[in-house]
Amino acid sequence: MSNHLKIAGKPVNLQDVPESWLQIDPLFLDRSVTRRMQLLGLDNALEYIGYLQADAGEAATLQQLFSNSFSLFFRNSLTFAVLEQLSLPMMLNEMRRTNQHELRFWSAACAAGQEAYSLAILLEELKQSSHNAFNYRIFASDKQESQLQKAKAGLFQAANLVNVNHGRLQRWFQPRGDQWEVDPSLRERLVFCHFDLLDPRLNFPEESVFGGFNLIMAANVLFYYDKPPQDLMLHKFRTSLQPSGCLVTGEAERLILSKAGFTEKYPWSAIFRIK
Repeated sequence: MSNHLKIAGKPVNLQDVPESWLQIDPLFLDRSVTRRMQLLGLDNALEYIGYLQADAGEAATLQQLFSNSFSLFFRNSLTFAVLEQLSLPMMLNEMRRTNQHELRFWSAACAAGQEAYSLAILLEELKQSSHNAFNYRIFASDKQESQLQKAKAGLFQAANLVNVNHGRLQRWFQPRGDQWEVDPSLRERLVFCHFDLLDPRLNFPEESVFGGFNLIMAANVLFYYDKPPQDLMLHKFRTSLQPSGCLVTGEAERLILSKAGFTEKYPWSAIFRIK
């Protein structure tokens, strides 16, 4: 491993940077910090690090850049189409065949809940079209309390809903001024959890008690980290999935998953199973 990072085109010694920076993918780190330095009119990375250490508000601002918390409902249309048409019905059939009590899902790094609510919509629609009722729970976790509070409020900008078709918009959302409120029945299906994917002490949120998930959604999470944090998160996902469970990632994370021993279950779906 190199003993320096490159920030704004110039090398910076590792001992001079915050320890948390070492967990982040170097290219993503460079882009994020350089963008912030430009906004502040700073050219020297060490000068910015001094500014960061002196201003607690700046630390929060930079963390927001690292978190990349903006998301959409049904963000990857193909992934959600495969979940709707293939994966979720198959999970329901398997649940009934093996006499499981419920389907269990984990939206890791859920941001403001767009991913978890999208999954809840698919499951509620599956319940409505199914001849037999079934139980499910979605555990939605994030390390940022501010994001969890937004998820609990269930209020979203129109920009978050561009992939929601008209029928679903009418069924599952109500206009509230310049925002849209998700149907309260969906909020009741989610268990919100404060959980840090890089905390080595736990593999899954305590609220879930034992893991055992049929599906884990972690789209566009691994992409922003260096390999050791990626390995830690993938270990958590492996140990938290049922043997037949699936892991949903982002489109740009296929190579990371294939190198880590996962197999894409359906071509170009970003839905993986453990080999």
